[in-house]
Amino acid sequence: MRAKGEKVGILKIRSFRPFPKEKILEVSGHVKDFIVLEKAFCYGSGGIVQEELKGAFYGHKHHPTISGFVLGLGGRDIPPSTLKRIYDLSKGKVLQNQFVDLRSDVVAPKDMPFTLQTK
Repeated sequence: MRAKGEKVGILKIRSFRPFPKEKILEVSGHVKDFIVLEKAFCYGSGGIVQEELKGAFYGHKHHPTISGFVLGLGGRDIPPSTLKRIYDLSKGKVLQNQFVDLRSDVVAPKDMPFTLQTK
């Protein structure tokens, strides 16, 4: 995507507790948008990293948009095409707790508190 002129990068959080708030603020001063990819979620709350990241910017002068996606549940692989689709979906939007490639035939949409994204 960088070869095509897109300004993208990766911030990899290696330790969740203590949450590296200061380091994230330090390295993301110029970042306009975050897309949080999570392989776990807290039922009733959503993506845990997304919520912590939003909290890190709370009250800070720099406040990027933060979108969250839950994918790869059950150890499923995440192909590059899925990452590209997520990037395209989130352009210019703030999306919260979007499930990606979830098999709706296994999980009934009426039972899920979040929006489902399928292939």
